[in-house]
Amino acid sequence: MRHETSFLITLMCVVMACGASQAAPTLQVGSPTLAPGGTGVLPLSVSGGAEPFAGINARLVLPPKIHCTEVLLGPALSGGFIKDSLVAGDPETVTVVAYSGSLTFTNGEVLHLQLRADADAAVGAQDVVFASAKAEVTVNAKWALSDATGETSIKDILPQNGKITVTVNIEGEPPAEGELPDSDTDGLPDDYELEHFGTLDQGPNDDFDGDGLSNGQERDRGFNPALFVGDVDGTKTITGADATRVLQIIVGLRETGTLLNWADTNHDGVITAADATRILQIVTEMRNIESIQR
Repeated sequence: MRHETSFLITLMCVVMACGASQAAPTLQVGSPTLAPGGTGVLPLSVSGGAEPFAGINARLVLPPKIHCTEVLLGPALSGGFIKDSLVAGDPETVTVVAYSGSLTFTNGEVLHLQLRADADAAVGAQDVVFASAKAEVTVNAKWALSDATGETSIKDILPQNGKITVTVNIEGEPPAEGELPDSDTDGLPDDYELEHFGTLDQGPNDDFDGDGLSNGQERDRGFNPALFVGDVDGTKTITGADATRVLQIIVGLRETGTLLNWADTNHDGVITAADATRILQIVTEMRNIESIQR
């Protein structure tokens, strides 16, 4: 996945700044519970809309010492939706965008914000609020939805703020609702480690795939920490040999097979000379490795 934050957010603003609608849906922020130093999920839900929607953007302010580490599509959005996010400031302001050129959604949880509380986060309930408009953040409103055509902005929305409650669990008590289990308390949820690494041995400061980004950095960026795009020969470094393998795939001297994810450096689903070019640009230091990761 390429993380082109400013482009996607700007594009969403253009799409959604073209008018108003009669619908008055509710945009609801959830109220999860986290332990100090623990993790949890903050859902963002839509309800009450009269027509399907094609996109959403919102800006939320988190309580002090609560951090957004990743934004995932919620169950109301299919994998065909494009999402992006921007986290800045202290306390953190999280700008989220999701849209599709062909798909729509109605009611349900549209986005899940993965949260982490500092070990010294204040215990108790604190508000999560929609931010006021700020010039330095490139979105058109505190919140917005676009209609099913993607051409009309719906700003007549009923925003419902949420709360984040930080509480200390009694030893041996199961994780609170919304909290992601992290049995080794390394900052990476168990499900995340098992999905990507198959074990709980990896920590956020390790670099499982050898691409120069730590597991924690890749999680924060929405990249796959077990996929080093461009490392076609599996040596955990990018050289001219990787470009050669891509060219061999193109001319039929080598089967694509499972190499697609590593060789597809521009993420278009096919292997072409453009993929080999990107690898050579990295070898000659005309491009950085992070620019082709996903």
